[in-house]
Amino acid sequence: MMRRWITPRSRWLGIGGIGLSILLVFTFGIPHRGIAENAPQSPTSPPDSLEIRYAVAQAGRASLAVYDASGRQVRTLLTGKPHAAGEHRIAWDGLDRYGVPVAPGEYTWKLVASAGLRAEFITQVGQTVNPVWEKATGNHEPPASIATDATGIYRVGATNEGAHWAVKIDWNGRHLWTNDRWAADPWVQSTVAVALVKDRLFELLPNGHVYGYSCATGRVFTGGDFDPKPWVLRWNSDAPAADASDEAKRAHAAARAPHDLAGDASQDLLVAAYPQHDSIVWYSAKTGEKIAVAGGLPQLAGITCDTAGTVYAISAGAVVRLTRDAPKPQPVIAADRLQFPWRLTIHPESGDFLIAENRTAADRPAGNDRKAAPHHRVQRFSKTGKHLQSLGNPAGRQDGIYRPEDFRNLTDIDAAPGGGFLITEGRHTPPRRSAEFTADGQFKREWISAQHYGVIAAPEPNRPEYVWTLANAPNSGLIRWHVDFAQKQAKVVEIYQDVFADNPYAIVPPVPQLLEHRGRLYIQGGGLQPTGLSLCIYDPIAKRVRPCNASESRENKSKQYLWNDLNDDGKASDDEITWLKRTKLGGWIHADDLSLQTTPTPTDYQAGHLLKPTRITANGTPIYDVAAATVSPPWNERGQAFHPFDFRRGSDGSLYGCFADSLRNPVETHENHGAWYYNSCSGIDRLVKWNAQGQPLWSVGRHSPDADHDTGSTAMPRGLVGLTHGCIIWADASDEETCRPTVWTEDGLYVDELLRIPLGNLPKSLYGQDNANEYACGHIATDAKTGEVIYSAVNSAGGSPLYRITGWNGWQRESGRIRVTKPAARFAKRNGTGLTAEYFNTPDCTGKPALTRVDPLVYFNWANRFPDPAINQETYSVRWSGSYEATTNEPTRFEIRGSFPWRDRGEPLWSRLWLGDSLVFDSRNPATSGRATGTVTVMLHAGQTIGIRLECGFRKGQAAIALSHDTPTLDRRAILPEHLHPVAPSVATRVPLATVTRPETLAHFDWESPDGTLLWSKTGGDRFGRATGQSRIVPGRFGHALELTAQGEFSPAAFSIDEELQFPDRNTTVAFWFRTTAARTALSEVKRFSSYNNRWSDHRLQIEGGIVQFQLTDAETLASPMRVNDGDWHHLAAVIGPKGHSLFVDGKQVAQGKCTVRQRDSNRLGMEFGPGSSEAVVAFDEVQIFSRPLDESEILKLAARK
Repeated sequence: MMRRWITPRSRWLGIGGIGLSILLVFTFGIPHRGIAENAPQSPTSPPDSLEIRYAVAQAGRASLAVYDASGRQVRTLLTGKPHAAGEHRIAWDGLDRYGVPVAPGEYTWKLVASAGLRAEFITQVGQTVNPVWEKATGNHEPPASIATDATGIYRVGATNEGAHWAVKIDWNGRHLWTNDRWAADPWVQSTVAVALVKDRLFELLPNGHVYGYSCATGRVFTGGDFDPKPWVLRWNSDAPAADASDEAKRAHAAARAPHDLAGDASQDLLVAAYPQHDSIVWYSAKTGEKIAVAGGLPQLAGITCDTAGTVYAISAGAVVRLTRDAPKPQPVIAADRLQFPWRLTIHPESGDFLIAENRTAADRPAGNDRKAAPHHRVQRFSKTGKHLQSLGNPAGRQDGIYRPEDFRNLTDIDAAPGGGFLITEGRHTPPRRSAEFTADGQFKREWISAQHYGVIAAPEPNRPEYVWTLANAPNSGLIRWHVDFAQKQAKVVEIYQDVFADNPYAIVPPVPQLLEHRGRLYIQGGGLQPTGLSLCIYDPIAKRVRPCNASESRENKSKQYLWNDLNDDGKASDDEITWLKRTKLGGWIHADDLSLQTTPTPTDYQAGHLLKPTRITANGTPIYDVAAATVSPPWNERGQAFHPFDFRRGSDGSLYGCFADSLRNPVETHENHGAWYYNSCSGIDRLVKWNAQGQPLWSVGRHSPDADHDTGSTAMPRGLVGLTHGCIIWADASDEETCRPTVWTEDGLYVDELLRIPLGNLPKSLYGQDNANEYACGHIATDAKTGEVIYSAVNSAGGSPLYRITGWNGWQRESGRIRVTKPAARFAKRNGTGLTAEYFNTPDCTGKPALTRVDPLVYFNWANRFPDPAINQETYSVRWSGSYEATTNEPTRFEIRGSFPWRDRGEPLWSRLWLGDSLVFDSRNPATSGRATGTVTVMLHAGQTIGIRLECGFRKGQAAIALSHDTPTLDRRAILPEHLHPVAPSVATRVPLATVTRPETLAHFDWESPDGTLLWSKTGGDRFGRATGQSRIVPGRFGHALELTAQGEFSPAAFSIDEELQFPDRNTTVAFWFRTTAARTALSEVKRFSSYNNRWSDHRLQIEGGIVQFQLTDAETLASPMRVNDGDWHHLAAVIGPKGHSLFVDGKQVAQGKCTVRQRDSNRLGMEFGPGSSEAVVAFDEVQIFSRPLDESEILKLAARK
């Protein structure tokens, strides 16, 4: 065997600039020979592997890849692997990422190692709340009504499908409670009105449903928070036609529903306005029962009640009063003294009338008055009807500089202390705010609600303190904000809506991104937007936005147009419109020349063209001509062509792109819902790079299940975030809407996730969980002078979060050369055709098959259908058998899965999987907890063929199955036909199972050397915890301890251990010292940190009534016989082992159960210690987490330590 020792090129970007000398062993392609010096190999490394030796100077993460002579990356060997400081080695088998032998020749390896990035939450742009991370009402629908009492302000609106977000804040603006209750009909989302009756808040929906909340707690009493049983306040109870569609049923209900609601506290009544019947109705506020009706109220609008129960209504443009005893309306304020009155209230301190006048463009009547100006004012009258004030610009708020004292589209008004008032506005216009004004009409403060389903802050290239967001409404617009990074606050400074509304061809950029070209600031929609091309120019001097280009569909997508603003006036004329003979145009616009690179989403998936402007007008409009478009070559990978969803151009002219095959799955024939509900997808996720000459350089990334998110992999990547510090950042919505933007060097080496290591003491949920969106994207702004990096992310239900990202310096870069003299001898042939499938009309694969065929792959959603006419039993079964050929020399994970289409809960009734001669998965085995889906990992080598057999039972209506595989370098996706053969090998072989090797002590924290709120485990590796909320270091049981003080939901406190803990589902011990006097508090729990369906917790330790409880899902709760909230230090240990689960207090076993494995598992499990959202003070010391069950003597030793 030849071998050579070489000192590679080495760079150490750290203190003092010290370089490391790295030795590299070269071994050449001679089969069946050992590695030089008999170095240890991976169990799957072939004996002719090449070994790379390297060293890292400090603990952190390392990535390493191999490149050919042209600079193309051929294989990634390490992706963000945690490393201890010191020397390391890794083997390369001479295969590329797909298991194809590389050609003989010279290759280069490159390594990057770092201690990781750090993220500091700054604020959220797009909403204003206190605390800043809380959700504000608004999203799908803005708050249309507001109510107040002496204790606070109530605002209600829809934040997501089916969820209404009720918020109570005190008069200082601080959240007191929130409630995201469910709705009886999740698609009826608007809040029409809210009303108070004593200690109860009532919310009216457009379908006549009324929900009641406790003013003190926010809990729903009409049914429950998640058991909606609303009162129905419709005019009559006639039902729609039995065969009516859901939309027809909703329209039927809306036609009979009230349009406003008021509360009469003096008589415990609700009053509802029915303008379609010129009437109001009184209802009991205790039962919802109808009490009385009064008519004679034409053109009825808003209603209110005074403290005596008199009803005041806006009727025929005037204010009238009436009571149950005197139902005939009496005039109070004549119609000629008002203009378009909409809502009113009576101030309880003065008796003054406050009337919101609202006339929008949408409300203008037909005929001669159609061009009448809109009107938006607040009028104040004394209780005797004397006019006192007119507030706001009559024409309403205009485009340009934001003036909060002006109004637009007022939707409600209510009283505030000291004679002031509050308003809501924004059903048709931004910024969807609730605002408070003083008694003399001076603006005091405002709460701005989130926009509809996705807010992203787009920074200006050279002034990142100014950002833009979409103002989503029926008439959309753009909002410019100023961010004070020192004070961590953002405020609205400009709004632009009319300029778009006045041009029927202009489009508001829905995912705004800013670029600068020749001194002009452009706002584009980018490559991810669902609409076509949208481009406008911003003039910061004139405070003007001018739409300049657009492309979209008309007439139900039968016609498509391209608009160029030829005369630079921002308005479309016939000669500026080109009707296209193709789908609409759209994509990414390059800042250097304003060329348009088309992308799939904005072109209705007809991407692949480059349009360079034929000219640019004097005022900056690029003129695009579809006839001049050139073909933009796709990225080709393994014989498939992909047009990236998004692009960025590097300073050297190189081009970055990204795509995800989970959006189409051409082989699996997956329906398109998989594109949205990504956690069920299988596919290919890639970040790619071309050099300036258009030659492909590298392709990185790997699709993995969100339940088992591996470092450097993605679940649903969408777009690119940007370039900074020699890196490209790729957005991903892994873990069911948890934001995980990943950072890669310009040569394709993984560095870290932007938000993995938070700084500060704010809740972990702020870092990509509660403020994320499944359409993952974001922006990066880099200060040219300081190098400071600000990241803004898209958000589903709040504002766009801003983070300061640090840790860009001090990275270690190494490289070396390696020679391959002979192609690898072992590799996959990839000539399979599928598996033999036997379908049975029996539930357990017994009897004669009713159907035998070859299935190219196991990837089916039969749902309510049978697989074939030959199958006719409600319960049936299938056996797939044959052989499987391994692609790489890596551990291979097989996954049995169902439930892959959106909202389909189908999966097998049971399943069994054989690999080789071994039954490796059996859902009927108690060890699997009865789950019919799961994973098995085995050790295979490239080209190895093993027998495979899968048996499953199904029930019609719930039938879905996917058999997938992945490796550390290959995507999780359905096993394709090329890997499968219908005939099993003649000789069955035993396949070794891969075992997860965990250190005996997973983590150990003692707070003797915290780094601010961060604390790294004494066990080393990359495991860390972080104190959130109110915390301090105090004298501990040994040395120092961490004391956490929680004051409820809006002031939680915890010590969160990151998902790198990878808490196992069995054979564990959690042990720690604690001290508290609280009778009720959380202590610890294992957590799946996510924001949607995959968020869950288990393995909970808590104190209830002073007694410790150990809770496991679907297992007996264990409890201590003694109280432990005496303020003394106590040692606690919770164990899961082969004998069951046990609870130890102060070294003694106090309870034992039968659970040996948790019901749910993931490789992304962390832990949280502390009181959480309880109201308690708890101190912790010597927190230790073990990957095995300690015995009684070992636990006694921990508890007896002095």
